[in-house]
Amino acid sequence: LKGESKMRALRYKAFAQSMQKSKADYLVLAHTADDLLETRLIRLIRGTGGQGLKAMAFKQGVLLRPFIHTSRAKIKDYGQKNNVTWIEDPSNAIEAYCLRNWIRHNWLAHLENKRPGAKKALARSLELIAQAGCVEQKKMAKIYQQITKKHAIRRDKILTHPWRKKLLAYYLKTLGIKNYSAHNIEELLKQLKRPKKNFSFKTLKHTWQVSNQWLTLT
Repeated sequence: LKGESKMRALRYKAFAQSMQKSKADYLVLAHTADDLLETRLIRLIRGTGGQGLKAMAFKQGVLLRPFIHTSRAKIKDYGQKNNVTWIEDPSNAIEAYCLRNWIRHNWLAHLENKRPGAKKALARSLELIAQAGCVEQKKMAKIYQQITKKHAIRRDKILTHPWRKKLLAYYLKTLGIKNYSAHNIEELLKQLKRPKKNFSFKTLKHTWQVSNQWLTLT
């Protein structure tokens, strides 16, 4: 995942430079329904909840994904029938390169072979969970506003709230911290439950300050 994240960061950096140079208003990406399914499965493996499954929207800021609801097979079929040439990233075919490739070429392929139509059913189920997560996220945003200030979140409110893990995940997302896992959320909760009132600790490459009432990113 780390290698995949680095390559993605380099691609988007190059895209941003190209957009700036050409003065483009939007960047059109070729993500497909298969890419969306793979991304959601990766996030599930990392321990995300429903709100984390809302990925790769059709329009996301300056990003446009016109093929996000079209399967990769249909796009390839169209390209072959209409003599459309494209560049295939050779790393996409190497299963050992990253988790996404293993899911794509191994796990999903075997699943579809074992139960035809399973990919569509799985994608539909994850879409429903993602939609429910969006409704929950709106409720989360209201609660979040009541228990935060700048880079801090109420320690006492988090520990007593039934949505404490989800609120911490929302907190990290709001801070712009990415690639966190369920283990990281558990670590934050473990630190907040300590009897000490004032201390600091490090996790997710950041230093955190804990007081009697607040958890603060320093």
